[in-house]
Formats: sequence, C-alpha cells, structure tokens
Amino acid sequence: MLRVVMYHYVRDLPNSRFPRIKGMLADAFVTQVEALQAQYEMASVESAYAYLDGDYVPARDLCLLTFDDGLEEHAGLCTEVLADRGLSGVFAIITRSTDEGWVTPTHKNHFLLAHLPLATYRDAYLERLRELAPHVNVDVDPDEVSKTYRWDTPEVAAFKFVLNFRSPADVKERILDAIFEDTFGDEETFGRELYLSWDDARAMQSSGMVLAGHSHRHEPLSSLADQREELSRCATLLKTNCAEQERWPFTYPFGKPHTYNDETVASLRAAGFDCGFCTLVGDNVPGTSRFAIQRVDPKDV
Repeated sequence: MLRVVMYHYVRDLPNSRFPRIKGMLADAFVTQVEALQAQYEMASVESAYAYLDGDYVPARDLCLLTFDDGLEEHAGLCTEVLADRGLSGVFAIITRSTDEGWVTPTHKNHFLLAHLPLATYRDAYLERLRELAPHVNVDVDPDEVSKTYRWDTPEVAAFKFVLNFRSPADVKERILDAIFEDTFGDEETFGRELYLSWDDARAMQSSGMVLAGHSHRHEPLSSLADQREELSRCATLLKTNCAEQERWPFTYPFGKPHTYNDETVASLRAAGFDCGFCTLVGDNVPGTSRFAIQRVDPKDV
C-alpha cells in the first residue's frame, strides 16, 4: 500500500510567536521522519504514480510525505531534514500567498484562534456575519463537523465549519480582513514572514523537493464559478516562477469530497496537473485514482 502523510505547520512551537498554533513540533517531525524511513520504502512522486498505475511492486509498503500551504518552515526546517536524509517531499503552494504575501482566510483564522480567546473572536465574527449575511444558517450537525475537523474541540470545530463552509466567501474575507488588521496590523508584512518565497521554492527544487499546486486563493474549489481560471492561474504562476518539473502534483484545499468534483479534475488536467491529493483518511492501493489520493495526518501514523 501507499501511505501519504500530510503536514502543515512544523515548527518550534513553544519558542514561537504563536505557541497555540496546532502544528507538529520540530523535534517530533525529525523523529517521525526517521521512524517512517525505517518502516517504509520512502516514495518519490514517480514511484508513487507507478505503484498506483500497477507498474511498480515495492519490496515494502510505500510512504510519501506531502506539505500543504507553502509555509516558510517548509523551505527551511522541513527541506533540510528531508535533504539531509536523501528524501524528497511534495510541497504544495498557495500561489497568491507566495506571490503577494496575501494571508488566506484559513490562515487568518488559525492565527486569530491562536492569539485571541475563542469567545472574543467567535462573537466578533458572528456579530459581523449577522450584519452582512443574516440569511446564513449557523446551526451545524455535530457529526459532520467532527468528521471535518477531527483534531479540534467541538466549539472550535463548529465555528470553523460556519466560517469555511457556511459563510459566503466575500463576506468571510471582509470580516476576517477587518479582525486580522485590528489584531496584527499590515497583512503583507505578516504574509511575507509566513509563506515561502519564489526564491525559496527554487532552492527547494535544487534540494530535490517537488513543488505542487494548492490553488491560487485556497477556497473550496467546487464552490467556485471559475475553477478553470483559478487552477490555470495557479499553474501559470508555478511554472513561470519555478524550475521545470516533469510532474506537477496538486493538493485540494480542504480536500473533502464535497470540496472538489469532476469539473475540478477536468480543470486540473487542463492546467497541467497530473494528480490530486485529498484529505480523506486512508491508504492507497493499485488502481486508486491519481486524482483521489488519500492521506493521513501525522497523528494517524
């Protein structure tokens, strides 16, 4: 089988500006990579594709490491750990964030949650939501919420579900922009520190890492009227600013089945991406669609 591990924040959390961010400790990451290397054949993109297509039979189960969101620590700590061990990872970039220093609504939410008391932040958000979009239903199904946000408390998960899946995208962005600016100041300054740069991306490629798309604006793709334009723009920025690659993977924002569809896959193919990693929890076997590759969280390993 092919196990694909999905990482986001990997940092020295206790000594960071935001110790409450939900991420993996740097030392724990090193320990986990070494344990995975001892247990699995560490896959490349090429060997993973060959296995899924039935063209490669490994001596041991395969493991591929993926990293979402194009964070600065991916260019530093994570790349260094993998390169020192002769390993490669797939690093998925939100192209607007790397290009402009734009902080996604998802990441604004993460850092506001890590900085403010939940009740203070949630009440401020919901008050503005009622003013701007009074039709939005903020009642949620606890079972659906818990499946989407497995590692959050019920209160945090319910709020994140309303924010990401119930709030109209333009309204959500307006509200988060205002609260974020009030809390942290200039967005671009924050974003340039949070995300890797194009120079970082090219250096990662030189170290043997594979870059991937994670969309341009990090919205649930099935909710967009312009999926093809969104994914084409992501692909164009990647290919314009990075070195050539034989393969261009893609990781779906949010990654649950309701966040992408057949149009998404067709648009990915048209843009030149050749696979799609989702966030359904599970391992993969020969015959698994390249555009529905399942992954596991580091806590599932």
